[in-house]
Formats: sequence, structure tokens, C-alpha cells
Amino acid sequence: MKRNILSLLIALFATLQVAAQTYDNLWKQAEINAQKDQPKSEIAVMKKIIVKASAAKDYGQLLAAETRQMTLWNEISADSLTPNVKRMEAEVLKVNDPALKAVRYAVLGKVYCDMNEKKSQEFFKKALEQPELLARHTSAEYVPLTQKGVDGSSFNNDLLHLIGFEADSKEAYLQLYTYYNKVGNRGAACLLSACNDEMDVQQSYPFKVETLPVPTRIVKGETVEIRCELKREGRFSDARYTIRYFQPDGKGTLRMDDGMVLLPNDRYPLDREVFRLYYTSECEDQQTIDIYFEDNSEPAQLYQLTFDFNNETEDEDSVVTADSKELPVTIVGH
Repeated sequence: MKRNILSLLIALFATLQVAAQTYDNLWKQAEINAQKDQPKSEIAVMKKIIVKASAAKDYGQLLAAETRQMTLWNEISADSLTPNVKRMEAEVLKVNDPALKAVRYAVLGKVYCDMNEKKSQEFFKKALEQPELLARHTSAEYVPLTQKGVDGSSFNNDLLHLIGFEADSKEAYLQLYTYYNKVGNRGAACLLSACNDEMDVQQSYPFKVETLPVPTRIVKGETVEIRCELKREGRFSDARYTIRYFQPDGKGTLRMDDGMVLLPNDRYPLDREVFRLYYTSECEDQQTIDIYFEDNSEPAQLYQLTFDFNNETEDEDSVVTADSKELPVTIVGH
């Protein structure tokens, strides 16, 4: 009985000792052991960090210690590394926290980089599956496994850029470039394009222009409002758009919401994504206007809207809401 109590007290004392030690002190001990070329002693320190970090849920410390422990096992005996890597592969499947799971996949990618390049990139690809999520987390959350990079401030020191740079592949840089360009972080996008001269940077994205419905009935001298929104599938910082129109039938004028009157077939810069157009009828015939939106890509992408108006007084064909406001009847987009 006394022996059991004594064993329990020794175990409790050892646990309290580990808890009392700071991470800095433990890593310093590990560094001393490394300088003395004592891998087994260093592994013992890693185990202490793993115990402490597991209890406190300090994932950065936990993963850093596990990564270092695998490196040490490999130095002692390559045969001991494989089962421990397999253990970590099994453990990552049990993780529910998506950010932590991404970091664990990145660690596996890093471990495999000298063992199996294909498998390394597979794990990094899994780590980068949710760029928006990783961009919301800072690399500071996973210190000392992660450290701020030289250009970290350009990426808001997020976890996304850190994992992407660790992957160090054309695909990873392109994925990061696409994300930062999409959210308007031009500085980060420029840095990424400089990282890999062979990176095939996407410089054009499909776009469309959506409008609210407009009335199809119009009388001479009447003006109808066309509310527009340019929607892009992706963002390239140097993308530019223009607008022009042609009137194959009837006669009228089209102007922008800033008062600028558009001349048929003349091209005008479109410097905003939400805007309004105003068409005024100048005849009593049926009228058609084709509005063209074009970007500056090579080759240029073109999007067309066509509006048909019947110059008649309101009749039973007009669609009116309960508050007597007309709804758009037909809009044809190509």
C-alpha cells in the first residue's frame, strides 16, 4: 500500500514539474541536448512538451514537438520513423478542428518532403483545401511550429501564406495568388507572382452583368431606369471594363447615372460594379438597344444585354405590383 502511494506521489510530482516548466525552458533544454548530440535526451524533452501541450491544448507547441520528435527518430533509426508517421496520419483523421487539421496535414507534407515528394504534395494540397478559413487564422496561433515570415505582414501574418510557402510548389503559389488577388490584396499577389516565374497567373475571369427588371412599355419622352451590377467570378487587380451600346431599332438616348450621355458605338470606361443606366424614348416606334460590356483581357470577353421596348400607352400587358410599381418583364442576356 505504501509503495503504491509513493509511486503515485512520484508520478504527481513529475507531472507538476512538467507543468511548472515553461515552454521556453523546455525548448532550451532540448537545444542543449541537441548541441551535445544527445537525441534520446532530446526526445525525452519533446515528450514533456507533448504532455504539457496536450493538457493545455497548445496545438502549436504540440505539433512542433511531435515534428521534432519524428526528426530525431529518423536520426536514430530510419526504421523507427515510419510507424510514427503512420500514427500521425491516423491521428489527423480524428481531428475535428479544420484549422488544426490543415496544420497537421502541412506537418505531414513537410515530413514527407525528403521521403516521398508526391505524398508530400498530396498532404499540402489537403492542407490548403480551405484558403478562406486559413486566412482567418494567424500563424501566431501555432508558434513555435510556425514563425512570421519575412513578408508575413503583406499576408496579414495568416496561416494560409505560411502553409503555402512551406508547400513551395507552382500549384500552391498559384492557389495563393488566386485567393489574395480575389480579395484585393494586391501586395500579396505581386509577391507571389515574383516567387515563381513559371506560375501561370490567371489574368481574366468570366463576368456577367445582372439587372433588375425594367418595363417593356414606354411612350415617347419617357425614361426608364436600368439598375445594373457587374459580377465577376474572380478578381484580377488590373482588370478593366468598358461599356458601349447600339440601337438597331427606334430612336432614343442612353445615359449613365452620372449624367454622361452615351453615343452609339462609342466605348466608355466602366469604373464601378454597381451602376444605373437611363434610357429615354425619342420616337413612337418599337425600340431595341444592345448594350455591350467588354474587359481588357486577351482575347477580350464580351457580355451583351438586349432590351426591347414597345412604344404604347399602358395596357393590360403591363405588369404592376401592389404598390403600383412596374416590374421588369423581359431582359435578354447573352
